Amino acid sequence: MKRTYLGAVCGEIGSYGIIFLDFPGCISSADTFEEVLIGGEEALRGHIGVMLEAGEAIPDPSQHELSDVVEWLGDEDDEDSTEVWIGLYPVQVEFPEEANSVTIRMKADLIRNIADMAETTFRSIDTRTFIETAVEHELEKYRKSA
Repeated sequence: MKRTYLGAVCGEIGSYGIIFLDFPGCISSADTFEEVLIGGEEALRGHIGVMLEAGEAIPDPSQHELSDVVEWLGDEDDEDSTEVWIGLYPVQVEFPEEANSVTIRMKADLIRNIADMAETTFRSIDTRTFIETAVEHELEKYRKSA
């Protein structure tokens, strides 16, 4: 699954930066305009990965204007501000399969039992895949009995 977010680029020759209003704290910088877009994509992908690992919801892309960026960052009449905002640029990221998943809570004993089974059978078990397969198996049994 791919999503496109708007990155706000500021800077001048030799020093560029990119930020994403949809992801506060997700920033990148580079020496050239082209590099800052590539770095922005890498930063966005990494930021989303960390959010997924933490079980956080990934926001849908929002539509905004460059003026929204200036407003978000502070007072546009700030005389100390040296940023030269160039524009908004689409940055497309490929979402890993986990982006379509949710975090659930389950008994810790269940997870320990799966780990114990792996130890006693001397097999490597991917707990997530094991649980997904078991749930799919039970759903199929339920469908057949319905």
